[in-house]
Amino acid sequence: MPFEKLVKDFMRPVDKYGWVNEDQSLKEALKVLTSGDNLACATLIVLGKPEAGGQVIKGLLTAREIVFGAMGNFLKGAEKIGPVFWPGQLEAACHHEMERKVGRLMVPIRTCVRADEMLMEAVFLMKKYNAQVLPVVDDEEVIGLLHLDDVLKEIIRIAMTQ
Repeated sequence: MPFEKLVKDFMRPVDKYGWVNEDQSLKEALKVLTSGDNLACATLIVLGKPEAGGQVIKGLLTAREIVFGAMGNFLKGAEKIGPVFWPGQLEAACHHEMERKVGRLMVPIRTCVRADEMLMEAVFLMKKYNAQVLPVVDDEEVIGLLHLDDVLKEIIRIAMTQ
């Protein structure tokens, strides 16, 4: 008989991630991302201004937001008049965008999943909210993150054991 797969068995603990404040620059966030083991997850947790109850997680900064954020002006222009490419463009775009605030680039937290929920609940929420990463909570405290890749690994494991 199959056992229920719970979110807590697939999440990555919150202490595996770097943290940045929403008012920090993209350049500062990249320094945090490249320190320690943070680059392995390619995701940073974004904190808002402290409230009475403590720090508030406002969003996530993933590889997608970093890459598209670093190319922000180019992408806006390309949408309006079409893309134009030239040598050195990547470097120029990156240098230009490094002072953008993380709060303008992050993906806001729209939902979360409890650690003791079934993995299928997390899959449903990821689809419903078009999220590739979900915060995992236990008694309203964030204890980890569940990535779409974590679910994919379990699907592969199941498929390969049949």
